[in-house]
Amino acid sequence: MSDVWEENFFSDLSRDGSGDFDGDNLTDLAEHDGGTDPTLKDSDGDTIDDDIELAGSANPFNNAPTNPVRTDSDGDGFDDAEEGLASSDPNDPLNIPARPPGFLLVENFEGEGMTNGETFDGVNGWSAALPSAISVAAEECSSDQVGRLERLTDATFSNAVSKSLDDLGFQILEGDTGTLFFQVLASSSEVDNSIGLSDVASPSGFGDFEAQSVLFPGGNLRTRDGADFRDQSLFAANTWMNVWIVVDNASDLLKVYVESPDGQTGQIEITDDGGVDPFNFRNGTTDRLSSILLITALGSEPGSFLLIDNVYLDLTSENLTSPAPSKNTPVDFAITSTFVNENGELIITFTPGGEGYFLSGSVDLGTPFSEEVDAVYGDANTFTVDADDLPAGRRFYRVEKR
Repeated sequence: MSDVWEENFFSDLSRDGSGDFDGDNLTDLAEHDGGTDPTLKDSDGDTIDDDIELAGSANPFNNAPTNPVRTDSDGDGFDDAEEGLASSDPNDPLNIPARPPGFLLVENFEGEGMTNGETFDGVNGWSAALPSAISVAAEECSSDQVGRLERLTDATFSNAVSKSLDDLGFQILEGDTGTLFFQVLASSSEVDNSIGLSDVASPSGFGDFEAQSVLFPGGNLRTRDGADFRDQSLFAANTWMNVWIVVDNASDLLKVYVESPDGQTGQIEITDDGGVDPFNFRNGTTDRLSSILLITALGSEPGSFLLIDNVYLDLTSENLTSPAPSKNTPVDFAITSTFVNENGELIITFTPGGEGYFLSGSVDLGTPFSEEVDAVYGDANTFTVDADDLPAGRRFYRVEKR
């Protein structure tokens, strides 16, 4: 055994090769020669011990040996253990576990690890270049939790956010047609957010997209068609939409449907412009679509954000049904009453109320509104302006969201 190898794993040269340090029925010398880790029973972490993987017909698959240092011996996106449970062949990339029909839930931002106000980077397989720019948020006027992707004001690079589908076994395989469904809301018409699918396990930039749909500044809904972007429709700020991205991973083509684009009702195919239908993948791929990719670009208005929820995949078909009920668009807040009480205080009541509001004022509609820092926010969705703070002349007030 190489001294360097011994020092690396055992920190000394005391082993003579005949022992079995990790108790996996392989001697230290056999692990040295086979390239496995002599300190771990399961070198690749796929839940199958090294000796079982090397035993051939004695392993759970009753076939040729699998690779003890590779969780997915045939590289088909399904771990060896997963294939064993499904009775598919871990050494044949064309022999895979059966694909369940219909929509499968990928993410709803609920459950363990999804904590309101905290990042979801590192939770459920999510990864972000800027972890502080993504968080779990409470949906306004609802008990639902959603994902929030913010354009940080001090960001100097685009934030790529991805989730592995290989980890779930939810890949859209080469040759199959599948559908990505999600619900999305933009806080502003000046966001620049791309959402779609990638054939890269850990994507990090725009070049890793295959299917790419974009909420673009100016309120434009656009889709990448090969080398080009095409503006197809409009979206309204602060309005939930259902989106279906249908991908043909045999011909590398996609269609995008939205319910409802700004100014239209119902489910509209925004990739049908009368001349091009469907569109092309950004790069073209001969591989499975193995991750969901979302990117917040620097073109987004600083401080703006995107909300996303109820992400589903149909792995084997074009599916234009709705796996989640449509979301209600948040009610615009408004001042509902104003009066001066017996103490001379101005009481302003507004709806729907909640956290994160402030009162602003202006001497006339032509002068910019500024925050009334002395106004007191009450528990009953009211602001109170003390009598001493009221101007002698006319003043205009409005309630704003921070």
